[in-house]
Amino acid sequence: MGRLVPGTSCSYIDKIKLRRGGDGRGVSFEVGVYTHGLEMDQLSLGDGSEEPEVVTSRLVGEDGNAREILHRYWCVALGEILLIDYTRASGGYAKLTPLLDFLFHYRAGLSEKLPVSELLDVAAPSFQAAITAGGGVAKVTIKMVEPVQGGLRMPVGRRLSELRDCLSGARKLSVTWESDDTQIDAFDAEKLMKEFQRSDSPIENIVIKLKDGPDLTGATRFHEKQDIEVQVTPDGKVAVNEIIDGLWNYLDKLRTPNGSWRMVDDDGYIVRAIPAGRRKRG
Repeated sequence: MGRLVPGTSCSYIDKIKLRRGGDGRGVSFEVGVYTHGLEMDQLSLGDGSEEPEVVTSRLVGEDGNAREILHRYWCVALGEILLIDYTRASGGYAKLTPLLDFLFHYRAGLSEKLPVSELLDVAAPSFQAAITAGGGVAKVTIKMVEPVQGGLRMPVGRRLSELRDCLSGARKLSVTWESDDTQIDAFDAEKLMKEFQRSDSPIENIVIKLKDGPDLTGATRFHEKQDIEVQVTPDGKVAVNEIIDGLWNYLDKLRTPNGSWRMVDDDGYIVRAIPAGRRKRG
């Protein structure tokens, strides 16, 4: 470790295990990422001074040895699908993709010029599915610039246009609907999104904020996430087994048909417009 230059990005893969339970297919593993020699701002408390003493240095354990700040990611993989637990404030996946690419290139003998992994958000099958996954609608904000042309076909745009004209000279209008302990009706929010997506809509921008999920905008593809609730021990350690089980459950959900279609087949491959229960003839 002493030979590494401070600032060197380091990573490892550990705890590779075959799935136990479910259909027994797939593997789980842990990825650790850290920066060697990283100096952190540290605060000294309880010394009686009026102003806190802030120092920038390496973290040192009780044994006097230097320590590193580690970010850990728990993953499950089957076929071409890789699900990753995203821990808030973990720094994202920027350092994870190169590590996985290196591993796949090394083990499979592939050219290093060819990327082999791409991390994307899971696309929700519908607008309503994205809202359900995000715990419901908490807030809707829209912005209008152009006057409405669609008449009764765009009731919200027409009302916004009338409201904006209450103030002479105003060219833009922003409106926000918020819920407190309740939820904004999901179908009303979907109607507003469809009105925004019309080619002649006067609504310039729309943001639908979910209770616990990513914001929905005018993009044609909506994304969803699934939270995993885990227990924390008295000494602050998380129950890793519950994280792994949550990832497997989510993978099973993606493989379960929703009507006549599902996102992932039994072998872990993305279904491309092939209804569940039917096989592509080759």
